[in-house]
Amino acid sequence: MANVGNVTKKLRFLPQDPNKGYTSEDREISFSPRMQPMARLPRSLVPSSKSPIRPPRFHYGWIINVDHVYEWAKAHGYVHTYEEMEDDVESSKELTLFRSVDDICESLGVPVPRGVSIVPVQTPNGHPYLVSITTNYIQELPPSDVRDALRDFYTGGCAEPGQWWLDMYHWVWKPQVVRRPKKKKSVAKP
Repeated sequence: MANVGNVTKKLRFLPQDPNKGYTSEDREISFSPRMQPMARLPRSLVPSSKSPIRPPRFHYGWIINVDHVYEWAKAHGYVHTYEEMEDDVESSKELTLFRSVDDICESLGVPVPRGVSIVPVQTPNGHPYLVSITTNYIQELPPSDVRDALRDFYTGGCAEPGQWWLDMYHWVWKPQVVRRPKKKKSVAKP
């Protein structure tokens, strides 16, 4: 963890003991219901090139109604299967879900918006999937009509606003990587 002095006292999702680094207890706290999801993302969790550390990744979106998506895919010929696992319905549901962004956008006649993805999230009840329409690193939303269509499709008609969810794999603060321009090599003249 980069030494950032008093700045870290105001930040969320940090290890309890910065000298030890992140522990399984820190992970448990980070994914607890009191920490997420969030209706609004605190400014401290928006990446800044001026900060010596980078925040965890957060996704903005809605929990997916997987059965609704799979039934739609079956009705419209968009079910995907692994060749070696054709009879495994759960694997088929998962693969169909991960490929559904392209399929639903194709059926709506719109291009796949930048940053839209299907990601697993952690809740007290397991690991549901989320349709993520942006992240704290992208900060760009699809057009409102596309956003509404994706929300309605993936949730089965939920009108609730999206929420910010902590990424299951990129949930820790990291040092900022400073990229310096490459020095031009001088060419010796004969």
